[in-house]
Amino acid sequence: MRRIFSAAFIVGVVGLAAGLLADSWVAPQPRVFSSWAGARAVKVIPPKGATGGTGRATATLYWLAGDGTENVLWSRELVNIPMTAIVEEQGKYVVTFDTYAHLGYEHALVIYDAKGAVISDHKLEDLLTKEEIETKVLQTVSSRRWIDSREAVALRLDGDSPLVIPLAWGRKISIDMPTGKVTSIAAATQPQP
Repeated sequence: MRRIFSAAFIVGVVGLAAGLLADSWVAPQPRVFSSWAGARAVKVIPPKGATGGTGRATATLYWLAGDGTENVLWSRELVNIPMTAIVEEQGKYVVTFDTYAHLGYEHALVIYDAKGAVISDHKLEDLLTKEEIETKVLQTVSSRRWIDSREAVALRLDGDSPLVIPLAWGRKISIDMPTGKVTSIAAATQPQP
């Protein structure tokens, strides 16, 4: 009887722990992401019937005229349904982060140019080391949460200046915008006493 109770207790605890790391996603909704000053915005429309991590969204990059008219710069199907996006103030670049309901795998960071063409499409392994993914990234059933969406939206693109992405554990990733190449900036070292 004691063994049965112990086994049932262990199964219950393991099941509870797995449930805590389980993901529950509603269907993706249309969203608008604007540049930091609002001069440009990208409207992202998921496909009808899209579920977690599947399908491709349609995006339209536009600017607003003085009368509120939307002036389209480009419209295209994206490589995924992004979780979030940032827009360069003049519309020179749009950067998307992650795939909705499947964070931190393929399409972890995608850069589009002023005409909507893909400059670079990075999976998480292109951005982080294997050790960082295993030890620093929160992993759930469907996702590897490497960057907080709120932090991603707060990032600012400024022309061709590199996009610098600070990570929670102190390291920074720098992205060369014209080429999409990734460089790593080491974490600040603490002075030794």
